[in-house]
Amino acid sequence: MLNKLSQYCNDYGTMAICIGVLYILVYTPFWGPAWVGVIAGLTIGLTFIQGYYKSFAIKHRYFLVALLAFFVINIIFSPLPVKAATGAVAVLKGLMIYPAALLAGRVMEDNYFNRLAMVCLFINSLFFIILLLWDVNWDNAYDSLVSWSSNHVGNLHNLDNLVFSSDLLALTLLLKVKSLRIKLLVGISLLLFIFVSVLVQSEGSTLAMAVCLMALIALYSYGQWKVLFIGLALLPITLLHMFYFNPDLFTQLTGDASQTMIIRSEIYSQLINAWLQHPWNGWGLNTYKYVEETQINGQGYLYPHHIYLESLFSLGLLGCGLILIWLVTMLRKIDSTRIPSSSISLFVFLMLLYISVKGMSDMKLLSQQTVGWLAACIGILHGRTKRSD
Repeated sequence: MLNKLSQYCNDYGTMAICIGVLYILVYTPFWGPAWVGVIAGLTIGLTFIQGYYKSFAIKHRYFLVALLAFFVINIIFSPLPVKAATGAVAVLKGLMIYPAALLAGRVMEDNYFNRLAMVCLFINSLFFIILLLWDVNWDNAYDSLVSWSSNHVGNLHNLDNLVFSSDLLALTLLLKVKSLRIKLLVGISLLLFIFVSVLVQSEGSTLAMAVCLMALIALYSYGQWKVLFIGLALLPITLLHMFYFNPDLFTQLTGDASQTMIIRSEIYSQLINAWLQHPWNGWGLNTYKYVEETQINGQGYLYPHHIYLESLFSLGLLGCGLILIWLVTMLRKIDSTRIPSSSISLFVFLMLLYISVKGMSDMKLLSQQTVGWLAACIGILHGRTKRSD
């Protein structure tokens, strides 16, 4: 009887972990209003109870020791050690979701994921319908969405991240489910999400979505076609950075003096100059907004709107090198040929790519939310598509 009860609790505990990880994947943009932090805490707690964190810590003890040692070094040598310590705690909280996501990636079946995803699509569709009917002023839809977002979810970036995540979830189900009736329902939801995506007017999210679509086509292509679509996915990223670091080139090509490009160019130039003062260890985790050397004409910014430059500034060459080693190790274990065959791995791959590209324009990296979001994606993808030994 006790063995059956234990098995029953383990089975339902694992199901709850899978639900929690998927909830984090979809609703992280609404971190506060959707109580994502609470769900993450419960998910981590259930994973602890099942004993998975202990086995994970034993297996990866050398890397974990190296990571903690670097955090201590980063704090000690930071010009702002108290702020760096606070940032380190936030990052560690985000990383805590990785073992739970790894477990979910290994045990979650596609049919189970598809049912949960349909529930998420229904909830999101209902939310956006209510938002459009009750809160949008159609004389000036964009400004009303900005106002609503500021009052309820922090800013418009959080709203557009939710709607573009919904786009990717609906697109995944449209490709993977077999039922024509479900495809029709998902297609209707996708049209609604696309409509809202247009209303939020997010250039960064639109660019990320375009890259995701090119990469998606590349996944299902072969030979020269695969190379072509990979090139098309990389092209807008390359052009974006050419314009960032040379905004005059953008003006010459388009005839438009983009203030966004000019401001970003100044932010990145100032960031690199500040980073050169502490190139090896960086300024410390989550210290960017406190560093006077990053200000432009006395005006500071909360974050540099580029997660890779933020990493370089905060972690230095040593920290970025440690992250790169870990990422290469993880990527070598992932069998990319298995990504298109599973709905959950396909969705997570597209989400990870979306965050990676969106992070070049509108996202803060070193926070519990973004680190947790990335950790959930990488954990599931690793658990789901790991190469056979």
